[in-house]
Amino acid sequence: NSSIPVVLTNIVCGDPDIPYVSIDYYKAAYEMTKEMIKRGNKKIWMITTVRKYVVNDLKVSGYVKAMEEAGLEPCVKHVPGKTELNEPIYKECLEKEHPEVAIVVRDSMAVSLINVARLLHIHLPNEMQVIGFQNTKYAQLSSPTLTCVDTPVYDLGAAAMELLTKYMKEETVEENKIVLPYSVFYRDSMNK
Repeated sequence: NSSIPVVLTNIVCGDPDIPYVSIDYYKAAYEMTKEMIKRGNKKIWMITTVRKYVVNDLKVSGYVKAMEEAGLEPCVKHVPGKTELNEPIYKECLEKEHPEVAIVVRDSMAVSLINVARLLHIHLPNEMQVIGFQNTKYAQLSSPTLTCVDTPVYDLGAAAMELLTKYMKEETVEENKIVLPYSVFYRDSMNK
């Protein structure tokens, strides 16, 4: 109800009146999961946060759709999101079994999973592959380096500022939902 214009960046909102700029998280997760299935993987986990975020829900939905289309059982693991809380949960899960592929909603959570897997002597990427979302500095600093769906932060910010400027100048806005393309950075946490 505020008179101050607002544009959400990298957040998807269900309210049709609230403008946003983002990537298509549903499509990214769907296509990444399809690619993993195409490569012969069947045991694919999606690791997300316990706390509800629309973008994470979209990632989970895309993953579930791809798994169900392939006749595979989706396996969604929910963790708190904080490293010190996630790691004991990862350890407990991985001691029982591990997936062929883990798609993780955030880079920091994915790197934490990699660290636990290495402590348990699970070889990456031969025994388990890990894929993150974001492509932050953590992705290049992890060992092995993390394959990621890239969130083009600079482009998102530029597009959001352009849209916000139009609102501030009270110009006509044709489209208040801007979805930018994403890319995948393939690194050592995944078989090439």
